[in-house]
Amino acid sequence: MEPASERTVPRGLGLWAGALFLALALGVAAAATIIELPSPAVVVTGIGVSWILLGVTTVGRVDTQIKAGIQHHASGDIAVFTLGLDQERVILEPGKTWSQLDHFKWVMRGLIEEPQMLHVFPDGSVEINSEKISITDHAAAEKLEHQITKRHTPTGGHKTPEGPTSKIGGGAAAPGTSDSRRLRVKLDHFGHVVIERGHGAEREETGLRGISTLIANGLIRKPDQYRVDPMQRSIEIDGVKFECNEAGVKQLEEALNGRYAPRVQAQTAMAIEIKENLAASAGFDIHFQTAHAGVVREIKGHLSQELLDLLQDPQKCDLLRPGIHLLLSPPYLLIRRRQPDLREEKIPELPDLNVLRSSAAQLQAVFNHPLVSRNAGAAATPALQAATDRAAEIVGIRLARNPQDKVLLWLECITTGGAALPAKAFTHHNVAELQQSGIFHPHLDVHLSLDHRRLTIQNRETREEEILTLDTQSPHEDLCNASRRLTNALKPRRPGVGNEPVAPLVLPAGDPPASVEKKPAARQPAAAPPRTATATGRAIVGVSAAPTGAQPGLDPAITELFRETDAVRINLGVFRRLGPWLGITPQDVRLSLPFVFENRRFEVLSFEHQEIADLSQLRSVEFYGFYLSHVSEKRILLIYACNGMHIEWGPEKCVLQATAQSEPKEYRGSVLLGLAQNNQNEFVFVVPPEFKQWIAPRETPFTEENLQFLTVADMAAAPGDFKFIWPERPAAPR
Repeated sequence: MEPASERTVPRGLGLWAGALFLALALGVAAAATIIELPSPAVVVTGIGVSWILLGVTTVGRVDTQIKAGIQHHASGDIAVFTLGLDQERVILEPGKTWSQLDHFKWVMRGLIEEPQMLHVFPDGSVEINSEKISITDHAAAEKLEHQITKRHTPTGGHKTPEGPTSKIGGGAAAPGTSDSRRLRVKLDHFGHVVIERGHGAEREETGLRGISTLIANGLIRKPDQYRVDPMQRSIEIDGVKFECNEAGVKQLEEALNGRYAPRVQAQTAMAIEIKENLAASAGFDIHFQTAHAGVVREIKGHLSQELLDLLQDPQKCDLLRPGIHLLLSPPYLLIRRRQPDLREEKIPELPDLNVLRSSAAQLQAVFNHPLVSRNAGAAATPALQAATDRAAEIVGIRLARNPQDKVLLWLECITTGGAALPAKAFTHHNVAELQQSGIFHPHLDVHLSLDHRRLTIQNRETREEEILTLDTQSPHEDLCNASRRLTNALKPRRPGVGNEPVAPLVLPAGDPPASVEKKPAARQPAAAPPRTATATGRAIVGVSAAPTGAQPGLDPAITELFRETDAVRINLGVFRRLGPWLGITPQDVRLSLPFVFENRRFEVLSFEHQEIADLSQLRSVEFYGFYLSHVSEKRILLIYACNGMHIEWGPEKCVLQATAQSEPKEYRGSVLLGLAQNNQNEFVFVVPPEFKQWIAPRETPFTEENLQFLTVADMAAAPGDFKFIWPERPAAPR
C-alpha cells in the first residue's frame, strides 16, 4: 500500500524543525565563545528562541480534530477512506461497522459522536448519517471529515445519563441538521410521486398507493376519504386534489405533515415502536432502547422471541413492568403476569393477540399499554381501546341464512343500540377470530370445526361441553338455540357502554333439539322473541321469518362440489389437477432467499416451459404460470403470476399485486374455493361472496389480464358456461 494522501503534517517534521533550531542556537553560543562576545545574553537568547520555536512546532501537531484522507492501492484501481488523529489511524474497510472500526475508542473518549449510520461500500464509498460520499468526489475527504466530526441532537426516548464521558467533548452539541419533516414528498425520474420517511438504512419509500400502509402504521391520520388516480397522476384527499407536479408534491407534503400528522402526545408515549415488515417471519419489526451500565443501546430487528426476551429482562431493559411475560407462540402473542409462586395468569384487559390478524398500530398499543409498559402515558390506552372497542360493544350474536349462499351459514354481531356489524360467514376462521378478540367469557372456549358444522362451547372450569351440529338445512329452532348459546357466552356489557336493551335470542319452552349433544344436560330454554322480516330478505334468527326455500335457478349439484374448506388441501388439489389439465409436467425445485429461507421446496407449472433455477425468475415479469411454495407442512401457498401480476392464495390471507410496481393488497382469511375456466378459456377463481364484494372495486387490473373472481352462486347459476378444473364436476349420467 502507498502512503496515505492525508492533509496532516507528519509528526517527524516538527522534531526535525526543533532539532534544526537547537543546532542553530548551539552554533550561535559556540560562535559567541570564540569571538568573545561581551555577554552570554546571545547564548541565552538563542537557546530560548530555539525552545520557543520547538514548543510552537510541538503544540501545532497536538490536534484533536479527526482528519480524513484517501489511501490508494498500488495498482491505483482500489482506494479507501482513512481517518487520522495524531498517530492513530483508522482505515474504513468495506463491510465493517463503526464499532468494529473504532479501535482507538474515539467515541468513548468523547472526541467524536458515534455516527448515526455508517456503511462502507466495496468500491470504498461510504454512506454516513444518510449522506452517500463517493470516493471519486474531489471534495470527498472534506465531506467525510464534516460528517465524522459533527454533533447530533438526541432523538431517543431515554436521556443519556450525564457523566465524565458526556463532558469530554467540550461545549454544547450543535443543533441537529436532520430534516424536521416527518414525511418528504418528491417526484422520481418517471414523474411519479414518492413519499419518503427516515434516513440512511432506515429510509422507506412508497408511492401514492402506499397511503393505506402509512395510515395502518399510524404514520398519518386517516382522512375522511381519499382517492388515488388509477394512473397515479393525482391524489384527492378530503376534497383537495394534489397533482403529480412540483407544486402538487409541495402542497401534499405540507398537508401530510400538517393536517394529517399524528398527535404529538400519542407518539411521545410510545416507548416501543412496531412497524410492518413483510420480510419478517411475524410480519413486523420492533424498535426500542435499553440502558445498561449507563450506556444507551438502540435495539431494532424483526419481532422475535429473542428480542422479546431482551425487552422483558429487568437487568438489561427497564421498559416493562415487573412480572410481565411476553411469549410469541405463532400466530399469537401471549401476555402473562407472573405470580410470586411462579404461576402465570392472563391479564383480563389484554387477551391473546393474533399477530397475523393485527395491525402495527394494534401491536404497538399492546406493548405500550399501562399494564405492560412502565412509561406508558394516557395516549396508549385510547389506541388500544380503539382497536378493541369494536369487540367490546358486541352484546348479541345471531345466526343467519343468506339466500345468496347455500353452502354456509352467516352470523351477525349485534352491538349496543341494536346496530349490527357487517355479516360474516359462519366459518372456523371467523369464530376463532371472535374467540381471540376476547368477547366471550374467559373461562369459555368457543370453537367451530373445520367443516363448519360442529359448534363446541366448553367450560374450562366445570369441564362441561356442549356440541351443536349445524348446517344450512338445520331447523330454524336449532339456529335459534345456537344463537342464544353464543349470546350467553358473551362477556357482560361494560358499565356505561350503551343502555339500550337487546332482546334475548331464546327458544320456546321445551326440550332442546335432538341435534344438540349435552355433556352434561344444558339449561332449559325460555320463550322465543317475536319474528319480523328484514328489508334485505336475509333470514336472521330471532328477527326474521321462517327460512326460505332454495334459491331458484341454482344447480344444487354445483353448490355441493365446493364443500372443502381446508386451504392446504384446496391449494394442493388445484395444483395437482392443473398439470394433467394443461398437459404440463411440474418442476420440483429447491430455492433460497438470503437471510429469509434456505432450500424451500417449490413446485412450478410454467406455461412457457421456462426452467426455474432462481427465485427471481418466479418474481419476474417474464414468468407466466402457477407455483406452490411449501413454507411448512401446514402452510402451502398457491401463486398465480402473469406479466408481473401475482396472486397468492394462503391459509391466513390472500395477497394481490396488480403489477410488479404496484403496492400489494391483502385480504385476511382463506378464500380460494376452486378453479375453473370459462368458454373463453379465462381462469376463474371461485371465492366467497364477501371476498367478491371486497375485490369488486379492485379487480379491473386483473380482468384486463383475463381473470375472473366468481362466487359459488355465480357458477351454479350457469354451470354450462364453465369448465371445472377443481373440484372436478362428476360426469353426467347417460
